[in-house]
Amino acid sequence: LRIHRTWVMLSLIGVAVAVCALTTVVGLGAVMQQSTVESMERSSGRPAMLTLNASSQRGESLATLELDAAFEAVADRYDIRYSSRATWATMTAQFLDGTSSVDTQAVDADYGVMHRIQLASGRWFTEQDESRLAPALIVNDTFYERMGRPNNLGTHPTIMVTSGEGLTAVVIGVTPAENYQESPRAYILRSVLPHVTPAEQLKQNSTSYELWVPPSMPIMPPLSKAPPLVSIDTTPAVR
Repeated sequence: LRIHRTWVMLSLIGVAVAVCALTTVVGLGAVMQQSTVESMERSSGRPAMLTLNASSQRGESLATLELDAAFEAVADRYDIRYSSRATWATMTAQFLDGTSSVDTQAVDADYGVMHRIQLASGRWFTEQDESRLAPALIVNDTFYERMGRPNNLGTHPTIMVTSGEGLTAVVIGVTPAENYQESPRAYILRSVLPHVTPAEQLKQNSTSYELWVPPSMPIMPPLSKAPPLVSIDTTPAVR
């Protein structure tokens, strides 16, 4: 060691650098993998996500109260913790520079967890928001900018929705700006949709039903033990 102490020190430094480099590469790989997984889950949902789209034989929408009830019954039967309906619609909002159409997605409160929705400020929907007199909105950054960008969501900034029944909505959350989102967009609760969308448009909108089933859970029990399926009378729709 006395004779070759320089070589020993260089060897130790080399080993330390190699370990540091290996640890950094593994750490960056894990971060990139998690980032990719979260990005995919925001767009298509977490594993295992089941999506149901129902229509009649003539392609007509079947987003009826009976179908909603059947969906809730299945979620309860198999003890599925997270489930949500999702409907795309258009509402009209009164901004500072005039009225404008807003692409709106009507969802249930579980949708935020199922799709890892990120917020720049504020909060996501809760079950308590279902009973609000003034409906809650979660908007994108473009929508918030056209509102005049209120400094504090704690002041409960409001906006007038002129479509449907016409009502005042409260903004409770703002999603980060996205490069592809140049127009105002918003999330509302599914129960609010009939109040902000004309009845004619509501009949034309289709609803998707999403269930977040844990990967370890079997989708269906054995046929010999399966309870009877919920039946929906669709005869008038396919006659």
